[in-house]
Amino acid sequence: MAKEYVYTEFNKISNSKLQEFNIYGIITHVDYRMSYDQRQQVQDEYRLIINDGTGDINVTIYCATDEIPRTCATFKYGKIVRFHRLKRNSLKNNGGFYLCGRIRFPTSFLLFDLPTDGSKFKYNPCFQSSNRYTSSPKDAKLVS
Repeated sequence: MAKEYVYTEFNKISNSKLQEFNIYGIITHVDYRMSYDQRQQVQDEYRLIINDGTGDINVTIYCATDEIPRTCATFKYGKIVRFHRLKRNSLKNNGGFYLCGRIRFPTSFLLFDLPTDGSKFKYNPCFQSSNRYTSSPKDAKLVS
């Protein structure tokens, strides 16, 4: 039986005792840049703002160079995204926080196109970060 994930609403993350977060939301902003990991290897870095209807949250995603194809605008304004296993990082200066993860170790994600006007949402990812993913009727209900 597949593991059933619990998704946290953004307005509940700041007070949560959880170590890892699973979230759904709509991408409202994307910044891309190349950065260096702890071993001084070049990596891709995506800084996203995501909204789940309860608020916005900042998410930073790291991955090996070109692991996520930039040419197809994978992370794009208006797409629905599901992340599993994001960590919360605190900001030292203002007491805020953001979520972050490294793709495949341990973070994974799915992307969905928003349905066009008059059509129903189909739980069929347009991009997935791993070969296999879990889903349940509850997942489809969350994004429809």
